[in-house]
Amino acid sequence: MITNMRRDIVGSAGDSISFILEGLAPYWVSQRNDWKITDFVIQETPARVARTGYASAREPFVMSKPDNTVDAVHFEAAGQRELGRRHFNVYRVLKK
Repeated sequence: MITNMRRDIVGSAGDSISFILEGLAPYWVSQRNDWKITDFVIQETPARVARTGYASAREPFVMSKPDNTVDAVHFEAAGQRELGRRHFNVYRVLKK
């Protein structure tokens, strides 16, 4: 999927585009084993696919919100801003 998306953007030179994956919401993931497996597969993608990075929802601290049961799969505005910072930090590493 990542290779196809990259090539759709710039053709055969697509492997040069950085791609950042994001961890799933920790509270939501904790609800089912198959979601834990999916989150792990996403987290391990940089080990399998070149020029990819992973923005964790667990590091440097586990992200949560005042009531994780309300829309458990999404973060609120503060969480989205924090994920944006985490994405940018991964991007800075990939661009070196």
